Amino acid sequence: ESGPIDRLVEIEQRLAAATPDGASPRWTDALHAIRKAIDSLHDTLTDIQAEPSTGDLAETVEILVAETVPGIHVKVDVDVDMALRPPVQATLLRLVQEALHNVRKHAEAGRASVTWSVQGGCTHVTVADDGRGFDVGATQRQPGHLGLVAMRDRVVALGGELDIRSRPGRTVVEARLPLV
Repeated sequence: ESGPIDRLVEIEQRLAAATPDGASPRWTDALHAIRKAIDSLHDTLTDIQAEPSTGDLAETVEILVAETVPGIHVKVDVDVDMALRPPVQATLLRLVQEALHNVRKHAEAGRASVTWSVQGGCTHVTVADDGRGFDVGATQRQPGHLGLVAMRDRVVALGGELDIRSRPGRTVVEARLPLV
């Protein structure tokens, strides 16, 4: 399943691909309006998700894993004993969800792991799987595959870094975000 942002992005991409040569200004205005709606929806969802979570972060990740990748064995190791800034926590939970969604949808993996820790003034999240792997650069350029780009945009917007490495049998999505 994809969320509302993913569905709007797909519509935007289809319209952009169907843009005729010499498209009218109304056509390009419509594409621009869709992009603004996507950005606005993303901001709204980020604000909603930025509410402090009630409950334990490890438990939240376990629930996310159970809902996102049923049937795949996922080892979860959350070693965070402090409150994270709500936007950081929300961004990283969304990253875990998106990465696991990709594992379920594309990886053909039997096992995966989620690790989350705090080290050296940063919080680190890694999602790894033993699936078939993919060409990271090519996938980021394909229409309909904006999940990786959106992950990177969200992490970078908060001053963090995202590293995605993949080969047959091993894909790793690793994010680092500053605590302050």
